[in-house]
Parts: sequence; C-alpha cells; structure tokens
Amino acid sequence: AACASLERELDLLERVPAMVFKVDMPDGQRCIEFREGDNCYELAKQFIKANNLTKELINPLAAHMESKLIEEDILDPYT
Repeated sequence: AACASLERELDLLERVPAMVFKVDMPDGQRCIEFREGDNCYELAKQFIKANNLTKELINPLAAHMESKLIEEDILDPYT
C-alpha cells in the first residue's frame, strides 16, 4: 500500500496541474487540481467525499469544472 501511495505522489509531481479550481467552503477555500488525463466527475466525487458534502453536488461541480476547462481550451468539448 505504501508503494502505491508513493507512485501516486510521484505521478502527481510529474503531471503539473492544468487548472486549479478554488471552492468556497464555510471554513475557507479548498482547491481541486485538474491534471491532464484527469476525469472531472471522479475529481468532483473525491472532493465531495473528502469534504463530507452531499452527493447531489457531484454532477454540478463536475459540469462546472468541465465548462471552465473547455472555456480555457484545456479540454476538447468533442471528446
């Protein structure tokens, strides 16, 4: 398990974030880092779980992230 965790950390270091989303929370801001190859839905799901938020927020958060990435030409809307 420690080896898998180390591999994940190395992968994150090698893949620089293409965009960082700041999410306002009652106790301050949290960030979601999007890297090439990431999936907005999976990132949103992880964020919602890690912050004990309602699952109903996953789809709107993922959709918001996707629209911003398309707007900045980071994601291709046709893929």
